[in-house]
Amino acid sequence: MGWTQDNPILPQIVESGQWIFEDVPSRHWFDPPTAYGSCYTMLDDSLFTEILDFPIGIDEDNSFKISVDDTTLGEFSPGENVDFISLLGGGVSSFTLTEIDPLIDTEDPSAFPLQLAFNTKTADFKMEALSKPSTVPEPRTMMGLLVLGLIGICSRVKFYRKLD
Repeated sequence: MGWTQDNPILPQIVESGQWIFEDVPSRHWFDPPTAYGSCYTMLDDSLFTEILDFPIGIDEDNSFKISVDDTTLGEFSPGENVDFISLLGGGVSSFTLTEIDPLIDTEDPSAFPLQLAFNTKTADFKMEALSKPSTVPEPRTMMGLLVLGLIGICSRVKFYRKLD
């Protein structure tokens, strides 16, 4: 189990939006249910050293964004790897993977497998589903009120100039 994308290791513990993998081997495929993305976090002293591969045939553009803390490492595709040691000088205790499109069914346990490597033979880590950020447009009523206010001010200034 875990040697291919089609047969990933599934989480042993599922808790409200978190999927926990305990004592799992390095260099295998892991798959929690997910949505727009996931935050991967170690639960022991191990570190993620590499994303060995991304799944094929999951995402429309085959492009996934990887970030560590507030730093975006780039967009990666199936067949590419993300070597945290080469890019950052060492393994990482957490990272985020986003821009899974279309969104994945969180009830499908084999929806988004990812092949990972650690600095230890086995590790404990969790994954948390991330929701797609939504943009909040400026309400039209606020813009309308602003325009009406400006019209009122301009009319008043024009009126007082005529009086002078």
